[in-house]
Amino acid sequence: MNFPLFAAKRYLFAKKKHNAVNIITGISILGVVVATAALIISLSVFNGFQDLFRKQSSTFDPDIKILPVNGKVFDKGLEPVQTALLMKGIDEYSYVLEEDAMFKYRGKEYIATLKGVDGNFTGVSGLDTMIYEGDFMLKQKSLDFAVVGGGVAYHLGVQLNLIDVLKVYVPDRLARPGSNPMKAFRNDYLILAGTFRVTADIDSKYVIVPIDFISDLLGYKNKVSAIEIKLKPDADVDEVRDMLMSILGDSFKVLDRYQQQESVYAAMRAEKLMIFVILIFILVIATFNIIGSTVMLIIEKKDNILTLFKLGMQRNAAIKLFAIESSVVIFLGSMIGLLIGLLFCFIQQEFGIISLSNNGGFLVDNYPVRILLSDIFIITLCVNVVGAIICLLPIRVIIRRIASVNTVVG
Repeated sequence: MNFPLFAAKRYLFAKKKHNAVNIITGISILGVVVATAALIISLSVFNGFQDLFRKQSSTFDPDIKILPVNGKVFDKGLEPVQTALLMKGIDEYSYVLEEDAMFKYRGKEYIATLKGVDGNFTGVSGLDTMIYEGDFMLKQKSLDFAVVGGGVAYHLGVQLNLIDVLKVYVPDRLARPGSNPMKAFRNDYLILAGTFRVTADIDSKYVIVPIDFISDLLGYKNKVSAIEIKLKPDADVDEVRDMLMSILGDSFKVLDRYQQQESVYAAMRAEKLMIFVILIFILVIATFNIIGSTVMLIIEKKDNILTLFKLGMQRNAAIKLFAIESSVVIFLGSMIGLLIGLLFCFIQQEFGIISLSNNGGFLVDNYPVRILLSDIFIITLCVNVVGAIICLLPIRVIIRRIASVNTVVG
């Protein structure tokens, strides 16, 4: 049997002369347990929020979105555009026209984005499934209706049971510079039909209206600001996107769902990395307890080590002995912490023991959790590797000093 491994096991589980060594070893394991469990739980909860965001934003963001590179609008009748929309893999598409506008309701004002959509919009997005008050209705005979985001409704104090209309003001793009400011805006009104909830950013930004309403208000004819596309279930997003780009050329941007929210996803990755770094730093602090217990054990076993040196044991073998001992402590702590963290995540997934809020202001009642095998692997690897590296240096220094004492005595 490997002697350093055998001796490390004996030193780890045998009763120590000084009770302080046992206490510090127990604290060391507890520190690694807490740090590992915190890593698993924190990253799993963060993964849950990422999944929640993806799920919610997918009801608003289309599979693919076509935008102009220059300017705000383009002619929807352009030949490359119509050719691209006939491409295999496209299930449905919807024309969209957007413009920033000021909204006034019962004396309150708010600036948001007026998003005009056609009749195919509900086939491309799932926004009609995210209505939490009222109905998703944009047109009824000659009347124009609006469906507003929950954030917009909050800032304007919208109450659907009232008959007050929503007034809309947009800059008159045909107004001459220096003209009467009162005539520099065009306005109209909308009847409120419902409110929706997707994400906080979307809810506080958009008001959905018929595309004909905003086209008439802005004075655009056959102009759109984007085309939103839903793909067939068996279509490959990257393949369809590349084909659309080759047909449309450099005048258009073709964005998949990830690219439409690229800044948000990049921020999420950065936040997850920061959480990981902070918790690893906490782990490093906890590892100093392991260094303390290992150093005290080396001091306690100094006479034994000197005897082993006299019997021919090499210095590297002694270093390996205590490195194994500290690594076993770290491994035990990481495994226990891993099991506790996974158990907590499982209970949260199944029973939702920790809730977000009691006032119903969130899209979900409990903290969402998603466990990733990649996170488990990375956490286990980092905890053990970081801990082993930190412990190795002081072990090497102390064993060298003991070895030098043995050389002088010898």
